[in-house]
Amino acid sequence: MFVWDEKSGQVDMKGHVPLENAFILYGNLFVRPERCVSLIDDSKEAGRIAAIGSYLKGLPFHAFTIHVDEEVEEYDVVGMLERLRTEVAITTPAGSTTSIFTVPEKLLKKLRIPHMQSQRTMLLKKLTYPARLLPQGESRLITEADVDAITSMTPKIGMTSFQPNKLLEMPHLGLFDGTKPVALAGFHIYKEEFVEIGNIGTLPDYQGKGLATQITSDISRIGLEKSDKVYLCVFEDNLPAIRVYEKLGFTTVERYVFVSFLF
Repeated sequence: MFVWDEKSGQVDMKGHVPLENAFILYGNLFVRPERCVSLIDDSKEAGRIAAIGSYLKGLPFHAFTIHVDEEVEEYDVVGMLERLRTEVAITTPAGSTTSIFTVPEKLLKKLRIPHMQSQRTMLLKKLTYPARLLPQGESRLITEADVDAITSMTPKIGMTSFQPNKLLEMPHLGLFDGTKPVALAGFHIYKEEFVEIGNIGTLPDYQGKGLATQITSDISRIGLEKSDKVYLCVFEDNLPAIRVYEKLGFTTVERYVFVSFLF
């Protein structure tokens, strides 16, 4: 098992990590490697890789993801977790911290994850029918002058781990009632290879007015200007959001599971 760096040239990883079937891992390896520690388990015979795991730094919780070779029937993640603990310099006692493992739903049955607590299904959706997008609405790009107001707004729309620096790092749109921001949409990933829409939300008092539909459509149009591959993630139990996304032409291309466990 060794630490992988995209500059190391040890392994051509894009041949091992499919975009949609390992979406979060793909983003960690090729889009935000500076924020990640990634490990290769090369224990499989004949030069095949048994598993690729990654830890995403900078979140308010420990966040892991993994991809396992299709020929591996069962994989115990404990060894990889312990190596990541060392590489990231995590000092809390083992088994004491609630953490998240995000894996494709069909892969979960192969994994032996210690101290599992709960699961929640997340859908990866792709903009498959862009003709369904609405005409451009009244949203506008967030500027530096808006950052404080947007940052104060985000806890009210459920963005507990929102990072204010992302507002200007990538395009974000706001809908406003006068000078008051009432809806937000932006990106988690904004690259020519693909974009991932995120940070979508509307203040409770303004829900049910079509604002989420409009701002999602508007941010999708910006995404299409960057890449023809536009994705977003949504939890399966968030039915109102799913209705909005499907109305705008997003279809489910993969299912993932957020596994809560003690690390």
